[in-house]
Amino acid sequence: MDTNTLFSHLTQITTDTLDDHISDLYILQTNSSHHDDTSPSGTKLGMYSGKSSHVKLTNIVNDKDQSVTEEYTFEQSISNLNNTASSTGFVLWKISVPFLNWLLVCPYYRDLIHPSNPNDRKFILELGSGVSGLFSCFVGRVSGNRYVATDQYHLMKLLKKNIGSGLDSLGVSPFHTSTIGGGEEEEEHGHVSKKMKSKSNNNKKKSHHAKHQVPTIDAICYDWENIEQGQYELSQILSEHNEPAHNSKPDLILGCDIVYNDYLVPHLVNALDSLSGEHTVCLIGLQLRLLENIELFVAELLDRGFEVYQHMETVLSDEINNSGPFVIYYIRRRNEK
Repeated sequence: MDTNTLFSHLTQITTDTLDDHISDLYILQTNSSHHDDTSPSGTKLGMYSGKSSHVKLTNIVNDKDQSVTEEYTFEQSISNLNNTASSTGFVLWKISVPFLNWLLVCPYYRDLIHPSNPNDRKFILELGSGVSGLFSCFVGRVSGNRYVATDQYHLMKLLKKNIGSGLDSLGVSPFHTSTIGGGEEEEEHGHVSKKMKSKSNNNKKKSHHAKHQVPTIDAICYDWENIEQGQYELSQILSEHNEPAHNSKPDLILGCDIVYNDYLVPHLVNALDSLSGEHTVCLIGLQLRLLENIELFVAELLDRGFEVYQHMETVLSDEINNSGPFVIYYIRRRNEK
């Protein structure tokens, strides 16, 4: 990752400039032609599709040939979304596709997605994955990388089903996993079942060289309000695949539209704090709705010792700039040196 060139396209946000940043977001939100769809009183609130339980995407960029687009079909649950005791993760939100398409081809993050050295295995973790499995399939399928999707327990069954069927439809085979089947395997009380462990043990019989030529993709329960349990689940998955201790911190953390509830913001920042190492880059894409929640999120990050940057329009894709209003944050631990 060419950080020097990248940082010329980033605007750093500090406690002194936070008010100005939120004012700029307000202008962006107000001027957006899509503002009616994303206002708190709107009916869509930025859902990609609020009409069907089966969604077909036809515009996913191929990371190896940008002139080619790919299809992806997944199942969502509008009925569970409408249950006030449930979760927003049961549907796909509008920022997901443009954020994914940009990430797959952005030259500044290519080494985090497609390391030039085949032995330079990257660990990518997604917070608040939802049920679509979209990033797990398209980012996770890169040969040699480890991808872990995370969300709450009640989303796991449908998330795993979509990842399994999505990887199959994309022809991703083989891949290593301790948790993903064809949609039949489930977790028991948040723990990996014996059936899945058996599947993982079979994978371990392959040579060390072969293991690093195929991706490793898993989905685990990581509830921001129960971080200790989430960290335990993560450590179990890493040990299943004989990952060394120094690989326990992700190289890249992804989050897509995960700031939506002021109560959960401190818990989300706690999760980022627990997961991030000195080298970890966090990319968080948000749709502009309640700006006070975004302000709280950034303020909490700054207070916890993170550096926060906003990507300028110059480094974002036309798809992001024209279909928002969106903001993409670059977050890392503050360098105290």
